[in-house]
Amino acid sequence: MRSLCNRSMAASTLKVPAADGFVKPGFEHVQDVFRQTIEEGIERGGSFAAYFQGELVVNLWGGFADEEARRPWKYNTASVFYSTTKSPSAVVIGHLVDRGYLDYEQPISRYWPEYGQNGKEKTTLKQLLSLKSGVPVLSDPFKLSLIRDDPQQLESILAQQTPWKMGDEFYAYSPVAIGLYLDQIVRKVDPLKRNLSQYFQEEIAKPFVEPLIGETSELSSCNRVNSLIHDPDFMELPVGSTHGVGSAEGMAKLHGILANGGLLRGQCLLSAQTLKLMQTPLSMGTEKHFGQEMFYSYGMTLLPVLEGNEVKYNFGHGGFGGQFAASDVQHKTGWAYVTNYLDPTIMVTGNCKWQKLEEALFKCVQKVKGINLPRKHILSARDLQNTLKSSL
Repeated sequence: MRSLCNRSMAASTLKVPAADGFVKPGFEHVQDVFRQTIEEGIERGGSFAAYFQGELVVNLWGGFADEEARRPWKYNTASVFYSTTKSPSAVVIGHLVDRGYLDYEQPISRYWPEYGQNGKEKTTLKQLLSLKSGVPVLSDPFKLSLIRDDPQQLESILAQQTPWKMGDEFYAYSPVAIGLYLDQIVRKVDPLKRNLSQYFQEEIAKPFVEPLIGETSELSSCNRVNSLIHDPDFMELPVGSTHGVGSAEGMAKLHGILANGGLLRGQCLLSAQTLKLMQTPLSMGTEKHFGQEMFYSYGMTLLPVLEGNEVKYNFGHGGFGGQFAASDVQHKTGWAYVTNYLDPTIMVTGNCKWQKLEEALFKCVQKVKGINLPRKHILSARDLQNTLKSSL
């Protein structure tokens, strides 16, 4: 095991705390790239972690958790995942599908009759998860606190929505609303009537990844990333699309389990069939809400990768400002990146700080496995189609 040395930070300066953490032998290149991002000021506070074949092989952190308070990022610093939270939420739905409580192909109104109004009668769970429900946002202002204070009123608001448009060619990214809909669906079918957050904590976090992914209330006892979270009461709302909290290690562990066949110590998190579906493209091209080029499956963002002559689909989700987590089933590798310094230009530039780290990680994975194949991300539906044609 190779460790980084801690460096003290002079109280009178704003020198960014040095990179810290560890990597397993064979993954030193990831450590070097992470250290460089800290030293060059590309990253001022963040963490990167990875699991390979069920083992933690990278766990790095550095910079500030709270620059104003001069608090360095530590091994147990908790951060908000933003929309990367959608990945664990998709796992919750898959978990319920595997247990027979939900079916991706069935109309949502089968589980929630009130949903079936204003043109949504035949909308399936599959369409909702693939961003084709036609309701990426709600039509009128509402208080997000209703999810905690009056879920019945929120249920009524959600059920009454009228879709923008529906059809296989129309899909629109949903920043928040999709998590609210999934929460209501979980409440309807779970025998214990838990909300999505409670279900995740009790059925997934505790047996598989606790305490590395937690509830937002845990921020008060962790090193709160104050520059990221301005309203603790707001952040404690159990919103399954944006409000997940934890460490890069925890999110990497979850995605490492998914990448390793959904198994941990003999326990099955998700079935092979459900994991295969999560790697299946359902929506691609330019979505109609923000105009982003995206690939989407059953609640997951897909990262199409050309490795050698084979196209594969890594799955996970990104989050506002640069967070990301993903699973690579072929290499049994799960990774996650969290940052305290959000870059809102990413949607325009596509320049994510995690890209060089992910590239370094898979160079190491290939080297450890004794292979050497060219590997690149496919960034658009057109490029994907051209790549698939050329491989025939």
